[in-house]
Amino acid sequence: TGRSDVMSPGCQLDGRARHECLDQAVELETGDVGSLHDVIVPYGYHGAETDPAEEAARNLDWESFLASHPPRHRTAILVLVAGGTMREAGQRCGLKDSAALNLKRRISADLVAFFGEDVIRRLLDGVKPGWESDLRTARERHLGLVPSGVGNPVETKR
Repeated sequence: TGRSDVMSPGCQLDGRARHECLDQAVELETGDVGSLHDVIVPYGYHGAETDPAEEAARNLDWESFLASHPPRHRTAILVLVAGGTMREAGQRCGLKDSAALNLKRRISADLVAFFGEDVIRRLLDGVKPGWESDLRTARERHLGLVPSGVGNPVETKR
């Protein structure tokens, strides 16, 4: 690494690399004003897609959660994930309504114990992790491209 790494300050001081803010305004070939991010972003990307590594880790966690439970629990969980009701899950497992309700409570407690209350709360509230939403701005601030306390470096008008 050292001075050969384009992200290192030494490489930047030597003038061998220059970092540009992806939200910096640029003139596109069509004459419109856009940002560097618009130039390099894949066609059809809207920013809501998850990171493939994050998705794989989430699937591994989910698979290990399912594997740690008996078949009746797994059946009920898969029915619920597919959009079914707890009554349908109970019927699939051969349970009456009261037993299905108890199963639902056990699964709920197991989810909180396995993933943690804060993760479950964030999922229910639809909140993205703080590290994800602030990662790019923090990196640009570190490089001196964004003044401290500013969320979006440059806003472009369309």
